[in-house]
This record gives sequence, C-alpha cells and structure tokens, in this order.
Amino acid sequence: MRRRRPFTIHPRVYSLVPSKLAASAHLVACPIVTYRQFLSLVKRADVPLIRFHDLRHTAATLPLLQGINVKVISEILGDSSITITLNLYGHVLPDTQQQAADAMKRILRGKEL
Repeated sequence: MRRRRPFTIHPRVYSLVPSKLAASAHLVACPIVTYRQFLSLVKRADVPLIRFHDLRHTAATLPLLQGINVKVISEILGDSSITITLNLYGHVLPDTQQQAADAMKRILRGKEL
C-alpha cells in the first residue's frame, strides 16, 4: 500500500485554523479525518457549505475577482508559475481586456495620471 503524503497547511491559512486543529494539522493524512475537520470549521465559521474540492477554486477566483495580483495568488496556491494559475482560473476574468482598454482610454485623454 502506498503511503500518503502528510497534509500541510499554507502558512497564511495556518493562522486562521483553530489552535487545537493547527497543532495536529501537519500530521493529518487520512482524507476522511481532513473532511471531518473541514466540516467542523465550516460549521464554526457559519459559512455556506461548499464541496471540499471547490476550496482551491474558491481560494483562486475570489482574490482574482478582487483584483489581487495573479503572482500572489499563484504563490498562495503553490502553483509553479502564474501561467498555470491563469490557465486554470483565468476564465473568471472575461472583462479584463475591456477594463485595460478603458484605463488606457482614460490615461490618453488625460483624466488619469
């Protein structure tokens, strides 16, 4: 039987995890235990339940929609390059080209420095 790689939490997320869970988070290897911990966190945080699998997509798309730099999001997700992040999650930014064109228009008309 193949050994599972230990579950780890990104340092930026680690601070949001309750201390009891955080102390043992690096030891968790069982998907069922991880999912139960996830359900417990969702219940305590009083947020809508989404599939565990959707957490990564949510963690990528919400910051993208808020205009956070793709490089920062890519680093948080652990992607090896921003190309991977944009290929997977760039579809949530369909109006980016229009926003860039509008910004350039304002700059060229002298309304923005």
